[in-house]
Amino acid sequence: ETLPILNNLTNEQFEKLLDICTKHELPSFTVLHKEGDESIDMYILTRGELKVILHGEEINRIFPISTVGEMGIFTGEARSATIISISKCTLLRIMKKDLFGLFAKDKDFHIKFQEGMLLDLSQKIRMTNEIILKLQSKLKAFR
Repeated sequence: ETLPILNNLTNEQFEKLLDICTKHELPSFTVLHKEGDESIDMYILTRGELKVILHGEEINRIFPISTVGEMGIFTGEARSATIISISKCTLLRIMKKDLFGLFAKDKDFHIKFQEGMLLDLSQKIRMTNEIILKLQSKLKAFR
């Protein structure tokens, strides 16, 4: 499976991205970040499973290969949800300062990465819309 943020990168740009990534091992049932935390990094989940908790309720699961925590580094807003590992996870951590430094050095990389991020986020919005439609159908069945 491919990740939209990587799709259009050249091999050289992909290598530059890997240079700023650090491998992060997360044991089972460990908090990656909490709702309200400062957004200073994002992750690429390469192995394992994460759950997304909003206001104490599980609202989603994240499976490889997916981005995690990307919204906050671009909006400057705090973490919108708590992320907890369900199993042992391997993630690639990308610090905001390092990513933005790479953007400043390579405008083409910046454009391609942002285009990929927009595609990734639009896919997540579409999936969320499908979940909402299914829940609305179930709710109508109870009325």
